[in-house]
Amino acid sequence: MGEDLEEFFLNRKPVKMMIALHLQATDNYVSAISRHVDATYSHTVKTLKRMKESGLVRFEKKGRKKEIFLTGKGEEVAESLRKTLETLEE
Repeated sequence: MGEDLEEFFLNRKPVKMMIALHLQATDNYVSAISRHVDATYSHTVKTLKRMKESGLVRFEKKGRKKEIFLTGKGEEVAESLRKTLETLEE
């Protein structure tokens, strides 16, 4: 994994976004995700764009909104992050 990607995923909010999408803890729209992780809308858009460029999420247009879904790779990463956090909390 590139250093930039490592630094990116060592931040709390991208991790929370990945896990929220994985566990379907919120609606999969940018505004709902940003509220769920307590981030600004623009920060959430920027973060999700980076995840898309890394092949972790995909966007589907549904009417006026875009829904965000984890890709297969994104599901694997999110599950690994979830397990890591769970282990750290034990």
